[in-house]
Amino acid sequence: MRGSKAQIRIFEENKITRRLLLRSIILYNVCTLVVYMVNKERSILVYLVRSIPEALAAYYLYRVSTPTIVSDGKATTLANPGIPLSGKGHISVVFDFLFISMLVKLLLLYSSRSWLLYLFFVASCCYEFLYKPFAVLKTNTK
Repeated sequence: MRGSKAQIRIFEENKITRRLLLRSIILYNVCTLVVYMVNKERSILVYLVRSIPEALAAYYLYRVSTPTIVSDGKATTLANPGIPLSGKGHISVVFDFLFISMLVKLLLLYSSRSWLLYLFFVASCCYEFLYKPFAVLKTNTK
């Protein structure tokens, strides 16, 4: 495959991260489903509804990290490796949301106030998108 070394490195790192993310999500959901059944939570619909935020975050991570590969005859070229999943900014916020939604789904079995954990996501967004840019502007204007 043709492409710059940086693009190929991002492509390989994303491939490994996506594979590990998929395995961990599958393992987590199997374990969570077992806990739901042990706690006699019989409604699979409740489990599926509680899985929606997690599924949306995972879908977004897969979507933005999908590479664009162009095939022209014999050679394949990596046109775009996708956004690096090891990057900072909105990707780290999406990972925060993914892990918080996984935790909320499990803790909702024991407390209905677990929804309040989503406030950590709001705080993470405010820090990443409001505080950090203004802090950079403040240091640049001095």
